[in-house]
Amino acid sequence: MTAETSQFEEIATGLLSAAEACAIVERCAPNWSEADCGDVVDVFRSWAWKALDARRRDDELKQWHNLLRQLVSHFRGTTASEKLGVLRDLVYESIAVATPFPVSNVLNKKHVKELLQILKSVHGGRLDRKSIGSRLRLEHANLARVLTLALTAGLVVRSARGKSACFSITEFGMTQLESRGTYTNACDANGIGCKIHTIP
Repeated sequence: MTAETSQFEEIATGLLSAAEACAIVERCAPNWSEADCGDVVDVFRSWAWKALDARRRDDELKQWHNLLRQLVSHFRGTTASEKLGVLRDLVYESIAVATPFPVSNVLNKKHVKELLQILKSVHGGRLDRKSIGSRLRLEHANLARVLTLALTAGLVVRSARGKSACFSITEFGMTQLESRGTYTNACDANGIGCKIHTIP
């Protein structure tokens, strides 16, 4: 690449806006050769990983998707185009997930309110995936569905504890839970099933 390499590689940090990244690509693209394909893929793979890991759902993702779409076209017919196409599709999926879905619909899904009640009452305010699955008595696939619904609606948030993913209820989730009377199967600190009633 040219002397602008270091500036281009800043895209991988995830700290630049889509507009800034687009401007850099416009400056660098005319100088790219076939040998640069791998570097371009690596930079955008790093960016995509950070964006997906952060569960970005903001409107700017549409601009990033458009940029990736243009890069796919720029490298058409190469392996780089195929790899960038995969990243483009992943970003598209994130955009699709961000499409508004009524919170009331999410709360009416089986186990969602139960999940919120458990996270609200647990000591420390958060639980790992395995513990949640045990308390809800759900297998991996159904547990993933419930957690994804709650995460997407902003009712819970995910964080890391060592190598494990933990989940806690958000303020928004707390507000939604308290605004609706719930009757749910939860568990006490010893993991024993119990009935929890709240007054509507």
